[in-house]
Amino acid sequence: MYLCYAADEQFSMQTGVSMLSVLHATPVRPICFFILDGGLQPRSRATLSALAAAHDAEVRYIDILPQLDSIRRYGQKAWGDFPSLVTWARLFLPQLLPAEVDRVLYLDGDTLVAGDLSELYATDLSGVSIAAVEDCVNRQYRAALGLTPEAPYINAGVLLFHIAQLRRTIPFNWADLYFREGKVYPMADQDVINLMFADSCRHLPLRYNYNVWFRTLSPAGLRLLMEDPTLCSFSDQEVADCAQGAVIYHFNTCKLVIRPWYQGQTDPAGELWRAMYAQSPWAGQPFSAEPQNLTRGDRRDRRMYQLFGRRVFPYVHEIDFRLRSFFSRLLLRRGRKGN
Repeated sequence: MYLCYAADEQFSMQTGVSMLSVLHATPVRPICFFILDGGLQPRSRATLSALAAAHDAEVRYIDILPQLDSIRRYGQKAWGDFPSLVTWARLFLPQLLPAEVDRVLYLDGDTLVAGDLSELYATDLSGVSIAAVEDCVNRQYRAALGLTPEAPYINAGVLLFHIAQLRRTIPFNWADLYFREGKVYPMADQDVINLMFADSCRHLPLRYNYNVWFRTLSPAGLRLLMEDPTLCSFSDQEVADCAQGAVIYHFNTCKLVIRPWYQGQTDPAGELWRAMYAQSPWAGQPFSAEPQNLTRGDRRDRRMYQLFGRRVFPYVHEIDFRLRSFFSRLLLRRGRKGN
């Protein structure tokens, strides 16, 4: 079983905890981890390699600094709490992986595996390039990106790549095609992946990428918050089943909660991550404070979420938004009359 992460030094610990969760949850061996190395320190490499070896697995490191330099020259950006261009490296997998690899499961470092990955890894990929889980991105964003409003938008934190297919079909000059005219993507390589594989993706159940938005809000609440009544295809029951136990938990950025490796974590599944962390080589190290990158609006939303909770918050947010919009228009009109 081939798995892959992309990491630099600032996300090495999270990547290691995710790897450990894979090794605990998936009995199949051998497991080989490819790490797309965007600047790991030798000590971190040694720790990750020892962690894998202790569980009869191996790690192979692939230097991606030349690829990152090419992305940087195109003027592309990163996003999230740890903005790093390493996220783009997964798009180079067909040319980076050894010839014997015909499929690989890519995981973001902020994932936690709680169930056997064998069934996911064996997913039928006939005729498609990737398999992934739908994300909650509204119609307006999809249309602005260049997708049809009805097209599902996938989350790139868990991707099963059909490498053999990609080697035959992905354009070697894909960067020239997608970055022309200075195009910069708000959600970085995730946007490009959605454009590139819109017609060549098998959609997976939510249990394989149970991300923070579905843990934080109900499907109805998400539809209201994202202003899209057709948002995501998951039923209330599927989301509820994941709350009882998913295969992969994704601790992606959500301004409403604090991620589990920060002080004062508030993610509903954060204690699962911390339980695995407690068994890792990093156990006992103090958690850092959350980076101060919240806007005034983010801080207001977080306070309202803490006060009103999962079910009520979206409705309070909607009322708050409408009231603020009304008073802004009122002040603008008065200002014009005063002039």
